[in-house]
Amino acid sequence: TIAGLCQHIGRVDRRQTQTVNRKFQDQKLKLQYCENTIANVILQQTAETCRKKQINFEVRCSLPEMLNIRRVDLCSLLINPLQNAIQASEKVPEGERQISCSIWQENSMVFFRIRNRKANEVQVQDGKFQTTKQDKSKHGFGIDIMEHIAKSYGGTADASYDDQFFTIVIQLNLPETAPLEESEKEAVECTH
Repeated sequence: TIAGLCQHIGRVDRRQTQTVNRKFQDQKLKLQYCENTIANVILQQTAETCRKKQINFEVRCSLPEMLNIRRVDLCSLLINPLQNAIQASEKVPEGERQISCSIWQENSMVFFRIRNRKANEVQVQDGKFQTTKQDKSKHGFGIDIMEHIAKSYGGTADASYDDQFFTIVIQLNLPETAPLEESEKEAVECTH
């Protein structure tokens, strides 16, 4: 342990050793949001970005390591709304910037809820959210992609907003067996 190493070196007293060890444990706990490695890495990176941009980032995540969701789908369902939430939060005055992310599993369903403060009016055309980014040919597909992924798991993806917040809620019905990853599908196709 760190405490043992510090005592062995003899450069710090017992109280300092306990302080160092407690800070290490606190930091270790902050970096571990849940058991799922992919979700953890994405949440850690998001937390670091939010820290740099002075955005309050609250996380409640309870996902097991083994989850019957394709890795690429899990990445898409987390990265896109979190990046959008960060970009929207940057337009909010410092001190009011806030993102909350809740991810949990109930029986054979997984839920994602990402909510952020917003400053701009949400643009909707023909019942679809419109991007506020300059290059519209390369942006504005996130919600459609999340809806497509959710539907592929028999679930839903809904976006809503009020005067202060924008919220994405995604619900997936987990299959009984893990879906094949793209590389596994290609391997199966090559053998037939």
